[in-house]
Amino acid sequence: MDDGSEHCFSAKVTEMDFGRMVYAVVYLPAAVRQGLTTGSRARVIGTVGGAPFRGGVLPAGGGRQYLLLSKKFLKSAGLAVGHTAAVRVRLDDPDAVELVPEFERSLDAHPTASRVWRRLTPGARRGFAHRVASARQAVTRRARIEECIDALCRMAGDV
Repeated sequence: MDDGSEHCFSAKVTEMDFGRMVYAVVYLPAAVRQGLTTGSRARVIGTVGGAPFRGGVLPAGGGRQYLLLSKKFLKSAGLAVGHTAAVRVRLDDPDAVELVPEFERSLDAHPTASRVWRRLTPGARRGFAHRVASARQAVTRRARIEECIDALCRMAGDV
């Protein structure tokens, strides 16, 4: 198990091709993979190219692992495929979920949705959080918050 120490390395931003979908990734060196072993998929926090990063360590073939970098992240970090990035990561709380403040306030205002939210797995909570946070416009974010609150309330009998 990792002791919470930070792992620093340089990695080339490369493309990972999944047929019709292409992703930008950085692969973790073997020593870092071993240092982040947790018995399951690790979540990390740190920086990539100097920009704040938080995400999962994902498995690739051949025992390799990578960090997935979104287009939005690449832009914020001033990175592109082919660039070499300084990476600094450490294990993150596996249950951590970042919420936009409006979504957090809406959960607080809806006891049924809040109760269901607390019973969801961290991965399911991250899915809802991503749905809201990925909205580019405030009006879309508000609509997605309402959609999520409604979905959580409908789930009340299922959880």
